Formats: sequence, structure tokens, C-alpha cells
Amino acid sequence: MAKWIADDDHPLTARVAVNRLWQHHFGRGIVASSGDFGTQGDEPTHPKLLDWLTMRFVDNGWSIKKMHRIIMNSAAYQMSSQHNGQAYAVDPDNKLWWRFNRRRLYAEEVRDSLLFTGGSIDWGMKGQLMTYDPRQYVSQNNHPYFYGSSRTVYLPVIRSGTFDVLQAFDFGDPSVIQGQRSSTVGAAQALFMMNHDLVAKASERLAKRAAKALDFAESANQIYAAILHRKPSAAETRRAVDFAEHALDQAGDDATKAKAQAWKSFAQVLFSSNEFMFLD
Repeated sequence: MAKWIADDDHPLTARVAVNRLWQHHFGRGIVASSGDFGTQGDEPTHPKLLDWLTMRFVDNGWSIKKMHRIIMNSAAYQMSSQHNGQAYAVDPDNKLWWRFNRRRLYAEEVRDSLLFTGGSIDWGMKGQLMTYDPRQYVSQNNHPYFYGSSRTVYLPVIRSGTFDVLQAFDFGDPSVIQGQRSSTVGAAQALFMMNHDLVAKASERLAKRAAKALDFAESANQIYAAILHRKPSAAETRRAVDFAEHALDQAGDDATKAKAQAWKSFAQVLFSSNEFMFLD
């Protein structure tokens, strides 16, 4: 059965794999029902493209890395998410891929982005992080490996105890087969970005670096560049400077502490913004 499934001439296996890879990058597969290629599933929007990608996938020895490269070098992947009224009138659901769909970051991307921006991520290869005995009960939260610097891909996944933080951002349920994750926007996500230690620590590290700048405008520029990867507008810079100056006016004698706290709070506001949480 395994040989039959993985045979190069099997009509479905390679297509299902390619469709899942496309879905990962675009948010929706060429066949939208990625878990059902049968008669009850959706028809492919671009059947010839699916066939071509499948042939390239098989010819390249079923290399997932090469398929990622093909998709990410494509014109479709490199499109902007800018709205086009004429195209929208013809294809409002963007099934023909006239633009790139805006999407929220996956749960793993949220955590890794916080670690990266805070300057604490560990890029090295990791082995097993969990040192517990196989039958020992494992609580789902407050473990050192979750608050450490290892990338999220190395975190142990316990079917009966997925981390609450990852669940808030629609982490896949490991106890069931799930062809596609849901993507929701809820209050728990906003509360996480406002209050969780991961966000607070990343903001604190970033604030310490920004506080060393020559002036408040440069501090604001550094924080915008680190979190949103762009320069702030003149109005955004003015608001950031006003915010920091107001914090110092209320500080009393401990101006240094107030300055660091102000930039920490400002960084946390940008972390909570849609511009950080959504990929255009």
C-alpha cells in the first residue's frame, strides 16, 4: 500500500502534497478543499498549474525544498495585496490570484517574530527539549522551553496539553486530522499581545536598545524599523515623541526608568497592531 501511495504515477499523492504547499503560502490551495480531492470536494481553480507543479515536484525527487523555491519565486507569490477595483468586480474572492491575500501570522510565526524582534531567538539546531519520562504528566504552560529562545518548530507538542498561547492563534489541533487551520481574530489574541510575558520581554529588550539613541525621534525610528520594518511617517514620529516626553514629565526623579518604561509600552503597542499581526 505504501508503494502504491508513493508511486510516481499515482494521480493524487503528489497533487495533494503540492496543493498543501501552495495552501501554506497563499492561505488557500489550488483545490480549496485540501483534505478532499473526491467528487464532494472543490474543483481546482487552476488545474493546469496544479498538473505542472505536480510534474515538477515528481521530477525533482519529491523535494519539498525545491517546491518551496519554485512557488516563492513565482510572480503570483510576489504580487502585492493592493486592491484593484476592476479585478475585484470580476473575481471578488480572488480565486484567480490577481493579488496576494492578506493573512494573519500563524501561531508559530507570532512567537518566533517576538523572539526575533526582541533579539533573543536561537537559530541553532535543537534536539529533544522535553526531558520528562514518557508517561510523566506534562502541564501545558509555564515550562522553561516555552519561554526559552528556541524556535517554535522545536517545541514539544502534547496532544492533551497544547500551549494556551498557541491555541489563541489557531494552532492546529494535534489530536485530529486537520487539512487547514482556521484563522480567527478574537479578544484572546489582543489580550495576549497586551499582557503576556513573551511580548513584555521582547518589548523590554527592544526598549533598552532604543533608549540608547541620541534623541526620541531616533528611538522611535529604531522601534518602527525593528517591529514593522519601515520608517515611521512624520505624524507617527511626532506621536511617539510626544508619548515619551509625556512619560518623562510624569516621572519625577527617576527619568531613566520612566524613559525605558515609555519605550517598552510604545513597543508593545506596535506589537499589538494589525500591521505586525498581518502579512501583506
